[in-house]
Amino acid sequence: MLSVTGAEAIFADLGHFGSGPIRRAWFAVVFPALLLNYAGQAAIVIHAPEVEHPFYALVPEPLVYPAILLATAAAILASQAVLAGAFSLTRQATQLGFLPRVRIVHTSPHQRGQIYVPAVNWALGAACIGAVLLFRGSAGLAAAYGVAVTATMAITSVLFALVARQHLGWPFLSVVPLVAVFLVVDLGYFAANLLKVPEGGWLPILVAVVLVLVMLTWWEGRRILAVEVAKRSIPIDVFVERLRSAGPIRLRGAAVFLSSHPSGVPPSLLHHFGHLGVLPERLVFFTAIATDQPFVPRARRVDVQDLGEGIYRVLAHYGFRQSPDAPDALRLARAQGLPVEPEGLRHFLGRETLLPTGKARLARWRKHLFLLLARNAERAASYFRIPAEQVVELGMEIEI
Repeated sequence: MLSVTGAEAIFADLGHFGSGPIRRAWFAVVFPALLLNYAGQAAIVIHAPEVEHPFYALVPEPLVYPAILLATAAAILASQAVLAGAFSLTRQATQLGFLPRVRIVHTSPHQRGQIYVPAVNWALGAACIGAVLLFRGSAGLAAAYGVAVTATMAITSVLFALVARQHLGWPFLSVVPLVAVFLVVDLGYFAANLLKVPEGGWLPILVAVVLVLVMLTWWEGRRILAVEVAKRSIPIDVFVERLRSAGPIRLRGAAVFLSSHPSGVPPSLLHHFGHLGVLPERLVFFTAIATDQPFVPRARRVDVQDLGEGIYRVLAHYGFRQSPDAPDALRLARAQGLPVEPEGLRHFLGRETLLPTGKARLARWRKHLFLLLARNAERAASYFRIPAEQVVELGMEIEI
């Protein structure tokens, strides 16, 4: 079981190296090495059950300390795959709307996908230290690892069935027998590891429950917030008609109003217009839309709509493995006919102050959890890579 689960760590780097190098490394090096190592440990346990550490008993005594250094280096290398997977999954969950915005650092100017997420890195570091202090030995960690990995294998098999049916179009009678073979092995391993729940297997289950609650709370909270924000908006045709009839003062220049909805008028614009009574000559409503594809090519990234009266809507489409970049999207829109010079634009963002006193059908503790997540989310300006000197924030109070 441990030999097979070695594939879980190496496949965490799938998005960085591609499937070809990982397949070759797995079949040519990693799997044979793991199989030989664990077979050797099994032989020692069979013939010398009193041995406390069969891994180090594989080598002669003078090589024990070099073996410790080698094992430490291997653990560090394996942790890099886990980190890369955690960074990628966090960004994807953020793009799909299951986690609040987090600061993402792109570490390579040439390769997409090479990212660093400081918040996740610090959280994993604290979790590792906490797990060591909690268990104070390898037995509890091994129990937690067994439950986590075997549960992941079973979940992966179920997800493969969904992908094969819904995206690959495989017939039902082809998917079921293949997935059933996987699940017999996966669920057998998982059931065996459930015996280790009292010894430490409870930890990954607890972490999974907490993460699911956080993700569902954020998803539901954003849905409720979107409804409240939509109440403060008006249809675009009504707004355009008001401009034609009222003829407000239009100042030279252009401004970008970020909106989370691809229709209607951003509440931040209505808030701005209601207080000042003037509007820029050209208005751009910018909305970033996350798709269910990993990547969207630059040629299909941006849609530009002319709404009349100097108002334009820019819809920027991003895959769940891409990070939004508002200035870059506006440059693409400029190439498609947007009559606005992206350099030096003012970007108006709505900054909501959320209050848990609304009538939303959400448990009070979940409201407070959502507010906590919202307060600690990455600022929209940083998330969309907008220079700080080009940002104007407009505050609003919203009850949920």
